[in-house]
Amino acid sequence: MLSSAHNVCPMVLTKWELTNQPCPSFAWKYVTLQLRLIKWYLPGISSLLRNSHFLERLAIYVYPGRACQSRVYWCSVDSTFPYLEDQLKHVKIYGYVLEPDVIELIEFLLKNAQILEKMEISTKKTLQRTEFSQKLLSFPRASTRAVIHLG
Repeated sequence: MLSSAHNVCPMVLTKWELTNQPCPSFAWKYVTLQLRLIKWYLPGISSLLRNSHFLERLAIYVYPGRACQSRVYWCSVDSTFPYLEDQLKHVKIYGYVLEPDVIELIEFLLKNAQILEKMEISTKKTLQRTEFSQKLLSFPRASTRAVIHLG
């Protein structure tokens, strides 16, 4: 699949790389992450969002895994995300999106992406859908044009 795609650069970032190297600037317009949302990945995700100068589309597939209690992480991120604020237009989050840590990441993105046009959130679980959609609607949004599609 990757051999037929243009401008694709698969990368694997480890905690060691992110703590022992200065983070480069990225010129990506589209980023897809497939991960378990564990605490070791949060600084890497944060760094990627902070240093992706042209990022317009972000897709995140969340695998099942232990909850990492990141709620304090996204609330305590102390620096700004200028490219997230000025570039990010579309976000798609799918997989295990009902986990508290994923919900906080969604809230963080809605609060900081000033020109966000669309956020797609897809989950197969339907039992908590009403409660989840009410929670999403209660989150503050930096973009008045942001539309949330729940599927």
